[in-house]
Amino acid sequence: MLWENLHTYSYLWLFVGLGLLISGLLLRLSAFLRPHAPNQEKSSSYECGENSLFMPSKGFGLRYLCLALLFVIFELESILLFPWAKYWGTVREASQLLFLVAELGVFVLFLLLGLAYAYRKGALQWAMQGEPQSTTPTKAIGLPSQSYHALQQTLNQSYSKSSIKSI
Repeated sequence: MLWENLHTYSYLWLFVGLGLLISGLLLRLSAFLRPHAPNQEKSSSYECGENSLFMPSKGFGLRYLCLALLFVIFELESILLFPWAKYWGTVREASQLLFLVAELGVFVLFLLLGLAYAYRKGALQWAMQGEPQSTTPTKAIGLPSQSYHALQQTLNQSYSKSSIKSI
């Protein structure tokens, strides 16, 4: 039976194979043709035309990533509600209507349970309570450590005052 229906998908497999073959060949060709001359300037991080003062290994905070993931989940919820709403207008029987309402209720209940769990764990808090932590640069910038900490405290105080004024 498999061999009888194989000719039905032969054009699909032909295009998939050709697509993979051509893309692989083009990637190999570009690897051979491109210039390859690494140096320290090219390997350094680029921040809007300014030389970076800190090591670029520090990434986004975990709170930001969790909040972004929660946003994606609830964005998908709104997308998944559209087919349900479209089907709602075509329902004629009470049993189908009851099933749709129960289905939506279970769906929203699971999402609300997830939201309550995230709220309880503190994933929805944008900033932690308390004083902001100062970071010491890991690359020498020609500024004494005491002067750097004094400058950072001044900047933190002026930032907190300006953010209070903007609220």
